[in-house]
Amino acid sequence: MNDITDVATKFPTRKRKDNRYYVIEFTFDELKKLQVTERFNPTTSKQVYKKRFQKGKGNFRLHSFTQEIERIHGLNKSTGKDIDIYREIKKAYISS
Repeated sequence: MNDITDVATKFPTRKRKDNRYYVIEFTFDELKKLQVTERFNPTTSKQVYKKRFQKGKGNFRLHSFTQEIERIHGLNKSTGKDIDIYREIKKAYISS
């Protein structure tokens, strides 16, 4: 989260003792407020992947799984294609 969002600006008091922010400690509504960017180095603020969107230029936002399915169904209908989603479930590790 530290290197792809503006979490430090919007929630400066929510970092842990290790100076990092963890998704599990935020509500979905709080996460939706964050501006998501291409990966950058939090120490230098330099972009990690130089051939992608410049930092601050993309307008990426978190959306729900339901919204993702709705978008894909809409694209399938408008394009006549049959594209699906590959779902991957990961185990959540909680550290404190």
